[in-house]
Amino acid sequence: MVETLRTIAFGVRPQLSLGMASNRQELTAVALLALMALAVGCGSGSGSGGGATQFAGTWNITVSTTAPGYSGSVFHVTLVSGPCTIQTAVGTFGELSQYCFIAEKGQGSISETGSYFYAPQAVLVNATASSVSKGPVAFGITFIESNPDVYEDVAVFSGTGTLTRGGMSGIWGCAYGPCSVTTAQGGTTILGGTFGGSN
Repeated sequence: MVETLRTIAFGVRPQLSLGMASNRQELTAVALLALMALAVGCGSGSGSGGGATQFAGTWNITVSTTAPGYSGSVFHVTLVSGPCTIQTAVGTFGELSQYCFIAEKGQGSISETGSYFYAPQAVLVNATASSVSKGPVAFGITFIESNPDVYEDVAVFSGTGTLTRGGMSGIWGCAYGPCSVTTAQGGTTILGGTFGGSN
């Protein structure tokens, strides 16, 4: 914005003769151009234009699986700025990144609808930016489920995705737990699929 304004304000060099109407018109035109540049520069990257622009906030993340006979599920979360990793009974998950967001009981909120192995415990996002003000954002995501009655009953699903003004989307796979499941045809398959989020 500053560079644009400087080019318009100082790159044009009118002859400053206040007694001439043409030069007054030229000065007026330069002033109007400068104001237009200021308005455009301040408006760009503001996150306007609809759709999701930042990770922090309330999301409905729909998780679909390619495993035959298994239905999808929806994580209803409120993501807040938080730690980049999360400790579970079977280890630490997540990764160090510049921006981290979490939804769990005590930090943000999490609830669910659909089918799960255990109760959803947390959703963790590790991102390269906090919003899409400068373009689409790549991120990693971790879904954690756990059984409060059995300490080591934990299922962890991790994935990668992209945040745009229209929402978030990506792919996921099983990182720990019951990764291999029985299909309706009696065979086995590794859990994985896609996810999409809206707010």
